[in-house]
Amino acid sequence: MIRRLTDRERRLLLLCGAAMGAWFVIALAILPLAQDRADSRARIHKADAIAELLATTTTLTQAPATARPLASVLTRRAEAANISIRRLDPSQGAISVTLDETLYSSVIDWLAILTGDDGLRVASLEMGRLTAPGMVSARIVLEPGR
Repeated sequence: MIRRLTDRERRLLLLCGAAMGAWFVIALAILPLAQDRADSRARIHKADAIAELLATTTTLTQAPATARPLASVLTRRAEAANISIRRLDPSQGAISVTLDETLYSSVIDWLAILTGDDGLRVASLEMGRLTAPGMVSARIVLEPGR
């Protein structure tokens, strides 16, 4: 036999149904929209900060290119950085450098010195990871800075 609900039980069920409906609307519609809005505002703020930084940044002057031949600059700096150059191929104002089994950090530090102190520019860089930890092989094309 089916028992009829009292008025109090019906009101309680309606109230629970309304609360559940409100929870679904909030959880499935309002909260995701609010999160998307916050994400969008953060991206806009970041883009504005980058645009402001670019607008206020002065043109960086590059270090003057060295008067010494590129090959001698590279070999001198490589010896100082404890890097072994396997091959140097000069071509039309640029020079291609091939390195075998060199520490990654040494290559990065060496390039930083070449670009910062000697005014060279990295035209291209191909670097491959070797099996030994931290070791790489690299082919780098360097040009005089402009």
